[in-house]
Amino acid sequence: MKIKTHLLVSRLLLGVVAALAASFALCAQGGLLQIQSNPVSFGGLYWGNPTNWDNLHIPHFQSNPPGGGTADRSINFISVAHDNSYFYVRVNFNEAPPFNGSDFYMWLDTDLNPATGSRDFSGNGAIGSEFVINGAALIQNPSVWNFVGWLNWDQDPWTSGSLPRDVIFSIDRTSQLPFVKSFYLTYQLYNSGAGTTSDWYPESADTLTGDYFEYTTLEVTNPLPAASSAKYGQLIASAAPLAYYRLSETTPVTVDAATNSGSAGGSGNGAYTTGARHPVQGAIV
Repeated sequence: MKIKTHLLVSRLLLGVVAALAASFALCAQGGLLQIQSNPVSFGGLYWGNPTNWDNLHIPHFQSNPPGGGTADRSINFISVAHDNSYFYVRVNFNEAPPFNGSDFYMWLDTDLNPATGSRDFSGNGAIGSEFVINGAALIQNPSVWNFVGWLNWDQDPWTSGSLPRDVIFSIDRTSQLPFVKSFYLTYQLYNSGAGTTSDWYPESADTLTGDYFEYTTLEVTNPLPAASSAKYGQLIASAAPLAYYRLSETTPVTVDAATNSGSAGGSGNGAYTTGARHPVQGAIV
């Protein structure tokens, strides 16, 4: 029978090393966080009602960390869907003023090429955008501000003040974004009163090596994980480690103690490992 001492400490150290390795790798990694394709049929339901989105279980891209915004403005998540005629976009805010043309900007890279288009107003955006949606106005080539048309939109609630809010709009796929099947996206929540951006979605979208999302009308065969915790697991597993302990257990581990009978006393105690059973009948007890 084999007894390994300090098993729990070893597992803890392995998990910490694995998590740190993943963390360092991910800190240096910017780029595409997640890909989604959500074909939908609203039928007789109104697309501008967030409750209908929830009832249809339309997924959303991963949420921003809570409390990431400033000046009473904070983005929670974005959800995108499509049918044969429209792209539908829902932006959920933890806090936002009523929808307007001064504070709300959605950046779209429709050729999936960061080397072309506008890197948002700062020039440091994570994507090269061919379009920006400023309030409900669709603008092509943001550097010259070519107005394409107005989008249909709604918000819930319509109450004034900075508060939790959903803004939903539709984009005509034929007249407004013809031939576009996929796009990268980021979102900028500006504060025109303070003259500064209050929040970005994703959080690092305003850096050249920052993050962004992709939406496509095509089949998604290998979607990226929806959360950083899943990315940790995927990164570690790709290195084929001998052992990887996620440290995500919520149930306390019951240790089968192996009491040392020698002169070292309790400091020599160990634990029975997988495959060992104690006590059992036999010569060793």
